[in-house]
Amino acid sequence: METEELIQIKSGKTIKSGKAIKSDKAIKSDKVIDGRAKYCSEALLAAKIAFIEVKSGQVLELITSEEVCKTDVPKWAAAKGHKYLGFVKDSGFYRFYMEKA
Repeated sequence: METEELIQIKSGKTIKSGKAIKSDKAIKSDKVIDGRAKYCSEALLAAKIAFIEVKSGQVLELITSEEVCKTDVPKWAAAKGHKYLGFVKDSGFYRFYMEKA
């Protein structure tokens, strides 16, 4: 069962359960990386590789079950110059949203 909790992300947009949109400004993922079976560092490596294919201004969604990513993903995005948009906690995993610089 998906969570019904609404998360206000840094861009001011509200999303529900990573996909259902609750506001008029939707977050559309241009590329999704499913890193649920990986450690956070492996998921970030997959995101780094995926950003090669993503154009500037497009949004990458990283799915992971690692809670440590709540601190690692924003730090990594900032270090690489990408815009961290926020995350949504879903059923047993997290959906992180980043916009390529």
